[in-house]
Amino acid sequence: DARLLAAAAHGDRKRIDAFALLGADVNACTTYNADTPLHLACSSPGDRVACVKLLLQHGALVNKQDKKKGTPL
Repeated sequence: DARLLAAAAHGDRKRIDAFALLGADVNACTTYNADTPLHLACSSPGDRVACVKLLLQHGALVNKQDKKKGTPL
């Protein structure tokens, strides 16, 4: 799950897809802010739209809140 979080933070859609297909939790949270891969992908460099769509296709929750009660979208 940490690898998926890192891929999302870097906007790496190929790695996002690979880790999700391998069973990584697309709703895992960071330990610091409770950000999900979707939170991270929304503010990542690269093709944000493609990364967000990919995470949504893999079941990412759009209403999952971080520690500040913020949602990804």
